[in-house]
Amino acid sequence: TFSSQVAFGVCSILTPDTGEAYGVSWEPKSTPDGAKLSMTPGPRAGCYWYKARAGDYMSRVAWLAGIPLDKFMMDNADYVKDLDADMEGTTLLVCNAKQAMFIQTSAAPVVVSSSSNDAQLYALLRVKAAVDQKGHLKDWTRESRQNRGYCTWKGIVCDNNQMVIWLRLLVDTIGVGLQGTLPPASTFNGLDHLVNITMADQPGISGTLPWDWSQLQLLYKIGVVNNSNTGTLPAAWGSLPGLRHLYVWGNKLTGEIPGAYKGLKKLEELQLFDNQLSGTIPNWLGTLSRLTSLRLDGNKIRGRIPDDMGSLKALEDLQLDRNQLTGTIPVWLGDLGQLQSFYCGNNRFSGKIPDGLKGLKKVEFLDLSWNQLTGT
Repeated sequence: TFSSQVAFGVCSILTPDTGEAYGVSWEPKSTPDGAKLSMTPGPRAGCYWYKARAGDYMSRVAWLAGIPLDKFMMDNADYVKDLDADMEGTTLLVCNAKQAMFIQTSAAPVVVSSSSNDAQLYALLRVKAAVDQKGHLKDWTRESRQNRGYCTWKGIVCDNNQMVIWLRLLVDTIGVGLQGTLPPASTFNGLDHLVNITMADQPGISGTLPWDWSQLQLLYKIGVVNNSNTGTLPAAWGSLPGLRHLYVWGNKLTGEIPGAYKGLKKLEELQLFDNQLSGTIPNWLGTLSRLTSLRLDGNKIRGRIPDDMGSLKALEDLQLDRNQLTGTIPVWLGDLGQLQSFYCGNNRFSGKIPDGLKGLKKVEFLDLSWNQLTGT
């Protein structure tokens, strides 16, 4: 037989006569002290530095540390590309290792560079590992970190104190070329001042919207726009206390608008257009008194425009076109004195155009076309 190693604890066996291939996995019942990882304190709680020995490779170190290989690869994404390459002499970051699998030494921490303890750097590299599987973000490298050089990376905005506040990954800043999925909240650990996540015009970004972004309590803006994201709107985002702008349009989202969003009392813009959302327009939208823009156009929403929305006195932009809405155009729309644009074309509205619309003194764009309206 011919045997070759695939990963630590996994081998493939090829029979000489028939050419059949078999996989064999094994797992030792105990780890001898000689195989345990000797590590020194790392850049943050629960993380350690490990200097790889001869014969080490990524899958072996991950197994010995008792951590998932994909998480280990993400933490070291900018350092290691080959899972099975010999890593001798390479300094690796190991987080959340099982206590029985390593020995903590009293030696001074491994020094990679003067900025090795920069939690923001490691967070950004984890983001890169999740969304940039093709290496499009060429300037996002560990080597360019000196003096917090990541503040000059394309798509990164820092404040005057060099704290990362905005991930601005859109065509205007980085072009098109990202591929991957939106990372979970834990990926952003270390970006303690992050208030804005925008990921736009990247068809290679797929998968669902991470529900646990609700843990990023400082967020005031989320923009997941014109990608290939699927699934439903996360109800958990309704607990973000300071969210003011929610842009999730141009994707392939389904389901209804979560009722939990009625808790977004500071919301000023809700733009969910050009998806495949269903259900009806929720009555509780009328309680979001700060709304200036509501865009639900280009979905599969049915039913009537709820009268509760008549209390949205700050509304400037209301776009409901290209849905399956029915009933009549509400008279109270004429009382929305700040309204500048109202689109409700391509629906199934009936009845007459209300005389009250003449009260819309600031309106600049009005589209009632392709309905079943009557009168003159």
